[in-house]
Amino acid sequence: MKTLILLAGCWCLFVISGINLVFGQVNTSRDLSPCGTVMNPETYSWYQKLPHGIRNSARKSQAIDSMIFIPVVFHVVGTDEGQGYQSVDKTLQLLCELNRHFLPVFLQYYIADTIHYIPLTRYFHHDWNDGYEMMDVHNVPNVMNVYIVQDPAGNCGYAYYPGSGPSNGKGGIVLAKSCADPGNSTFPHEVGHYLSLPHTFEGWNSSTPEYVNGSNCGTSGDYFCDTPADFLDFRWNCPYTGTTTDPNGDAYQPDGSFFMSYSVEPCGNRFSQEQMNAMYYSRITDRPYLNQPGAPTYLPSQPVTLSSPLQGGSLAIDYTEFKWQPQSGIQQYLFLLSEVPNFGLAFYKNLVNDTIIVPQVQLTQGKTYYWKVIAVSPYFPCVDPSDNSNSRSFVASQATSVDLSADKFDLTVYPIPQSIQGPLSLKSSTGIDNIRLTDTQGKDITPNQWKETHQEALCSLSLSGLTPGYYTLLITLNGGNRISRSLVLVP
Repeated sequence: MKTLILLAGCWCLFVISGINLVFGQVNTSRDLSPCGTVMNPETYSWYQKLPHGIRNSARKSQAIDSMIFIPVVFHVVGTDEGQGYQSVDKTLQLLCELNRHFLPVFLQYYIADTIHYIPLTRYFHHDWNDGYEMMDVHNVPNVMNVYIVQDPAGNCGYAYYPGSGPSNGKGGIVLAKSCADPGNSTFPHEVGHYLSLPHTFEGWNSSTPEYVNGSNCGTSGDYFCDTPADFLDFRWNCPYTGTTTDPNGDAYQPDGSFFMSYSVEPCGNRFSQEQMNAMYYSRITDRPYLNQPGAPTYLPSQPVTLSSPLQGGSLAIDYTEFKWQPQSGIQQYLFLLSEVPNFGLAFYKNLVNDTIIVPQVQLTQGKTYYWKVIAVSPYFPCVDPSDNSNSRSFVASQATSVDLSADKFDLTVYPIPQSIQGPLSLKSSTGIDNIRLTDTQGKDITPNQWKETHQEALCSLSLSGLTPGYYTLLITLNGGNRISRSLVLVP
C-alpha cells in the first residue's frame, strides 16, 4: 500500500503505510468518523519557508482584481450495474455553491467537460489503493478532477496537496455522496486542501502549538495569524464553550466559521483573508497547468425553446425522443422528466451535450408526463429543478408499429460482447441511415465519427474513446424503421 501522508483526509483520514484496511458500506455522513490528518512533509516544509508577508501581499502582487478561472471535470461513480450515481442537479449545485464561496478569493470554477460516469463498485466503495488507482486511471489532464462516490475510504472526502498524489503529483478531490448535498461544506474544505491549506488545528499537539495570544502564529499551527488557535481535530458544535487551555494557560477560542475547521454543519462558511491569499498564490505557483486557454465566455442561461414532443402531444412508450433548439454559447443542457409538474420530483435527470436525447425509461401508456430543458452555463450551473416554468406535458401513447427488438429486420450487430479494441460491425441489406449510442443513463455519447449518415449496408465502427460497460444502440434504417439494440463492451 502507498504511504498515505500525501493525502489530506476529511473528515477522517488515516496516516498508515503497509496496513490492509477493510471498510464497510457507508450510507450517511454520520457514518463517517472524523479524525485528524498529518500534512505531508513537503507541504509543511513549504509553509515553514514561506515568508509571512507573502501571504498578505500575494494577491496584490498578482493583480488583486484579476479573476482566475479553473477548469473542473466531475467523475460520478456508481456500482458495476450502473446504479447509485449522484444526481446531476446536485452535482451542478456543488459547483454553483463553490463559486459563491470562492468569489472573494478571486477564483472561479467552470465545467470543462460533460460529467464522466464510472460504473465500478470497487471505486464506489474504495480503500486507499483503489482510490489512488481510480484517479491514476481516470484523471483528465490539466483540470481539477473531482470524484463523487459512496464511500471514499471511510471519509466525507479527501484531497491531495499540490505536488502529491496520482497523475504525476496532480492528484484530485474525492467526495462522499452523503457529504456532497447542497449546503454541505465538505467540497470547499477539500478544495482548500487542494490549494495547499492545512486544517486550522494543524500542529496543535506538537511540542510548540500555536498560542492563543498569537505570539507564534506565523511559525506554528496553521501558520495563519487571522485564524485563532484551534485544537479540535474532531467534529464539534459551534460556538465552542469549553475551557481547554494552551501551554500558557490561556483558554482556546477556536472559530468554527472557517471551512478548514472541523465544526459541524452549518458552521463553516468562510475562509480567512490570509487563507484566501495563500490559495490564490498556490493556484499560480503550485498548479499553473490549470490556467487553460479558451475558457468559455460567461453567458447567462435563457429559456430553452422546446421542439418535440409538442405541448399536450403524445410520445410512443418505446421510443422516447426529445428535441430542443440550441442556445448560442451553451454546450450543455439539463434534461428533466417527471410524472408531476414539480420537477423537484423528476425521476429522470441528465446533462446532455446535444439538443436531442432518447432516454431509456419505462413509460406507462395513457399517463401524462412533464419535461423541460435548462441551459447550463459553464460558470453558473445554478439550476432549480423544481421550477416548472418553460415545461411541456405529453401523453405516453401505445407502442409504435415498429418492432424495436429488431427481430423482424435484416440487421446484424457483431460481435456481442465486443472488445473495446473494436471495431464493431453493423450489417443490413436495406442500408443504415443513422446510428446513435447512449449510456445507462440515457445520455447520448455517440462518437463524432458515427454521426455521419450511413447509406451503406455494412458499417465498421471504431470504439476509440469508449470504456467497458453497458450501452444502447439506436439505429435508424433506410425507410425510417427504428431499432434498439443492447451493446456490451468488454476490455
